[in-house]
Amino acid sequence: MDRSNCECKYCAKKPQRVISENLGFRSGRSSTPSTPMATPSRRPPRVSRDGRDAVRRTPRETPKPYAAVRRVPKPVREAGPKQVMAHERFSDLQSMYADIDMEHRAWFRAGELVWCELSPPIRGREPTEFISFWPGIVKESKVKAEAVPRGLSVSSHSADGDYEMENGTERVHPSHLMTPHPGEAGDEEAGEAPQWDVQQCMVYKVKLLAVEHDYLVRDELVLPFQGYLPSQELISTMLSAPIEQIPTRLQDISAFNPCPEDAEDFDEVVHEQRFKDAVAPYLLAVRTASAIATYWTATDDFDFQMTAPGPAPPRPNSTPTLHEAITRATATSLEGISGVRGDMSEADLLAHRVKVLGRPAATPTYTQTRYQGLWLGAERIWCADLVRLASSRRQVAPQGAPNIYPASGPSRETIDALDQPHDAEKVAALGALDRGIFMRIESLFLAPVPDEAGTVDNQLRVSGMLYELADEGWEEPDEIKELEASAQVNGVSGSQQDALPPVEPGPAVQPPETQSAPPTNPPPLPNPDPAVPISDTVPSILAATNPPVAASASAPPPAPTVAAAPTADAPLSRPKMPQAFPLPPAPQGFKFRPILPPGNEAVISLNLVSGRYYPRILAHPLLRPVLRDLSEHVLRSGAPGGAHAPLLALEGFLPGFVCPVAADGWREGRKQMVEDAVREQTAVLVGEWDGRRRQVVEEGSRVEDVEMVDAGASANASASAGAIPSGSQVAVTS
Repeated sequence: MDRSNCECKYCAKKPQRVISENLGFRSGRSSTPSTPMATPSRRPPRVSRDGRDAVRRTPRETPKPYAAVRRVPKPVREAGPKQVMAHERFSDLQSMYADIDMEHRAWFRAGELVWCELSPPIRGREPTEFISFWPGIVKESKVKAEAVPRGLSVSSHSADGDYEMENGTERVHPSHLMTPHPGEAGDEEAGEAPQWDVQQCMVYKVKLLAVEHDYLVRDELVLPFQGYLPSQELISTMLSAPIEQIPTRLQDISAFNPCPEDAEDFDEVVHEQRFKDAVAPYLLAVRTASAIATYWTATDDFDFQMTAPGPAPPRPNSTPTLHEAITRATATSLEGISGVRGDMSEADLLAHRVKVLGRPAATPTYTQTRYQGLWLGAERIWCADLVRLASSRRQVAPQGAPNIYPASGPSRETIDALDQPHDAEKVAALGALDRGIFMRIESLFLAPVPDEAGTVDNQLRVSGMLYELADEGWEEPDEIKELEASAQVNGVSGSQQDALPPVEPGPAVQPPETQSAPPTNPPPLPNPDPAVPISDTVPSILAATNPPVAASASAPPPAPTVAAAPTADAPLSRPKMPQAFPLPPAPQGFKFRPILPPGNEAVISLNLVSGRYYPRILAHPLLRPVLRDLSEHVLRSGAPGGAHAPLLALEGFLPGFVCPVAADGWREGRKQMVEDAVREQTAVLVGEWDGRRRQVVEEGSRVEDVEMVDAGASANASASAGAIPSGSQVAVTS
């Protein structure tokens, strides 16, 4: 083989880089990078553990609550969307607000904190000491379809899929209700309708806290974290349990299984031992869940460009107002009323419009950091969710205010149902005054807020439309009906109305004698859309501004206005776009009534949000005993509330401060929230248990010392009693 013509690095005895350059190939290495370096992340450097703990220990002043009403900011029109909706957000909202035939919607989302019913419960000495619910974190959820015989419903007290009659008097196991297999004779062959219905339900996979077990549970066996509170008797019994029942190793605590499969077969002795074994993991689980509920963080940030709502900037002296331009156009010569000729090109028309009306001032745009959702305590909240606010309707302009409607009163049906007449104050109290307020979240954004020291702190703000819980038969006053009707007739929402150029009356200009003086406040001009050429709008504008005189009575009428085809950059008038997701259903007999005019929104601080709204939660199967207690309490006292008042607040019958969210600690993400809560609460409980063990050991040592002292004293006393005193005579006999 002749290798004289080979140019490889082995035969040529040259480096590969030199050979590649001789052949015209670029070197793999380069002293100057061909692509720019990636910009560093905006995330600040992580603080050391010691430094972060020091910062957390520093007491921080709680910011004052903030609330205001403003016009909805208008987003900058762009060619297309640049921010993609988070997949989790769309999935959660779709499953919550979609029109599906399910008794219980997908209330709970991945990562949320919930209570799972244990079937059967871990029994204590008294029914008030039973462990009926265990806290956990939702890992995933899925829809399960089941064939349910007609007239039967899934049992609300069993997780194994047993069925019971709708009146709850008979329970049948699914094995006795099997439908015929394919090929067997059934009702379908006889031409009859099937005797079963297909029902769907949600099944959640929940990671139970403080133990190493997952729990597959149906939706009817799960409650929101704010919907249940362990009894004081149960917590007191566990805190006073002997320290000998507490395992010394964390592995033994996490190995406890709260929901074994054969729990139904346990006897009383096993149940008693299980309660002793559950003391440590249950206390740790409750402590951990309570700590997680105090954290919050915003997620899925993006940059939002908007034009700030506010008054129009002052016009310079050199730019005439619209009224001045029209008046000057009427006094021009033979070129026409506006000086526009029919042979003018589009560029000439645009230049002439700038010459007559002046160059429009550039609208300032701002970039704002917004978020698609947040973790607030135990809950996952997204934009477009309906949340409860801490205030009652009585605290937010009950008689009305600028841009706020007055509170609704009782409906005619409610007043007619009263047994005896009441005064006006008591009748008004039957309306929405003492109920809660809701907000449909439209945006979550950061607002720079200076403090007294002059430093600027970014605080999270929540904005959206406010709603109250009004009677279903409530009729709006005439003035509110007219305001909403005018917004619908105009075909634009409040924010889109702001996009139209305002018509401002300029200073009075002396018109020619043949014209009548224009009014101080001229009427709204027809079609002020800048997309329409000025040649088509000036005649109709003049006809509306300057009334005709006798000298011009014989003049031909102006040509009708013809709207030209708008350009791509022109702001179009369009109907109000419907919401992507509808409002959830209101409680039975009520409706959600907006209390702000169209085009307005409220802006509040995060500490005024009390959590999500759970539609029809009082109809949950696990809350039937609670509903009976509420009915008895209302019959006895005549007022709702009592020990179950937080449940009424979850559905809006009471203000949100009855069942608030105390989330004031920020964490970077949900994972960090759980990890910090587990680590901190484990250290606290282990420290308490170790302290109790040391106390027991010290008490035992003192008891031993006392026993030794008593034993020594007894021995000395015995020795003293047996000794012969001096001077005594002893008789010795043989």
